[in-house]
Amino acid sequence: MSTFEEFMVILTVALLIVAILNYIKNTVSKPPCSLVKNRRFT
Repeated sequence: MSTFEEFMVILTVALLIVAILNYIKNTVSKPPCSLVKNRRFT
């Protein structure tokens, strides 16, 4: 592979990792927030 192809593969893998980590953070942080909002209304 050329240097450009190797760079694109590394960049794609890095973006996938960042996207997965952001998804995990959002799914973990959202339920407590929704529970707190429901408790405030009740």
